Amino acid sequence: MSKQKPTATATSGAAAIPTTTNNRATASVLPRPMRRVLQNFLL
Repeated sequence: MSKQKPTATATSGAAAIPTTTNNRATASVLPRPMRRVLQNFLL
């Protein structure tokens, strides 16, 4: 399920502002390695 979240953010690249806010919330909940993966995926 965690793999679908980054895919969804990549799909809705046009809505970058709302997706980044959601990613920050999920990144704080997820462990540090997953947070690193999410940051690398966004960058």
